[in-house]
This record gives sequence, structure tokens and C-alpha cells, in this order.
Amino acid sequence: RCWVPWIFSYLCGVCALLSSLCVARWSTHRIEMIEYYNSDFNKSLGIVDIDMAHRKALPHYGVWVYVLNAAHKILLVRRSKHMKTCPNTWCIIGEHVDPADSTWTDAVRRGLKEEIIEPLDIASLPVHLFGVESLQHQYEDGREDAQLSRRYYVVHPERLDFVTLHPSESDDRHGRFYDIAEVWQWLHDRPSEFC
Repeated sequence: RCWVPWIFSYLCGVCALLSSLCVARWSTHRIEMIEYYNSDFNKSLGIVDIDMAHRKALPHYGVWVYVLNAAHKILLVRRSKHMKTCPNTWCIIGEHVDPADSTWTDAVRRGLKEEIIEPLDIASLPVHLFGVESLQHQYEDGREDAQLSRRYYVVHPERLDFVTLHPSESDDRHGRFYDIAEVWQWLHDRPSEFC
């Protein structure tokens, strides 16, 4: 009996430590915690790590961000070969909504800051919503995504060719801007190369 308060106190301390680790990066890895919802996406049911959400197909929120340059070319990023979801494929910036995000736009800005190192001003550009969709996707490894996604875009005022990426996001370290018609054709011809 005398151990019960001590064990409870110890477990609370461990939980607090784990919670703080979940939002901090250790080298290039971060445990991503997300809120999950009922199937109508209108009632929060708890917080889990993203891998658990995908293994159990738990409904959650996410954002997709199309980054355009002044020439209206679109940024594509080759995902790291070490990522669980869509390794070594091309994609736009994507982010799950974090419990610490007050708004969807916060998730957009956090995603841009986490993934793009340079130029720094991308995360401060005006954010524009242009779509909402519900996504159900089965991955090759058996995990399943059940996500309500909002699609946003930002336009950088310069004719950038590249951005520098965080090393945890891409093995290439650079994302490149492509002509939208070129990307459309590429996606049509080789869809397996995209996440």
C-alpha cells in the first residue's frame, strides 16, 4: 500500500516526460501525436501516435499545402526512403493536425517550418484554403489512413527553383519547383512515384 502513491507519482512523471518528448525532435526523429475522432469527425476520442492511428484506421485531421513560386510552379518533395508512409515517393507538403495547433492554419505553418529550412519566409506567407476532402487509403504495409484533409496553397513572391528541406523529410535535402502541366503528365504516366 505504501508503494501506491509513489508508483502513481512515478507514472505521472513518466507520462509527463513522454508527453514532452513527443513534441520535441531528437536528432531527425519525432514521435508525432495526433487527436483522433469518431467517424463523423465531430467528436474527439483521444490522442495517439500517428503510427497507431494508421494501424487502426482512426479518423484524424490533416492538411496538404501546395507551395507555388512566382512563376506558378509547384514544389515537390521526394520523401525520405526511411519514412513509413510512402517512402521515396514525390509529394507536396503534408502535415497532420497536432493537438497543440489552435487552427488548421497553425498546422499549415508548423508543417512549412518543420519541412522547409530555407527560405524561412515560406511559413509566414498568406495561406489560402481551396478544398476539403475525406481520405481513406490503404498502404502497402497494411496500415490505413482515415483523414479529413484541408488543402491549402501559398505563393512565394520569388521565382524560386529549389527549397532546402529538413534532413528528416527528404534524403535529397532539396525540394524542386516543377511546371504544373509537367507534374500532371508525370502523375498520369507514373502514379506509383507519388504519395
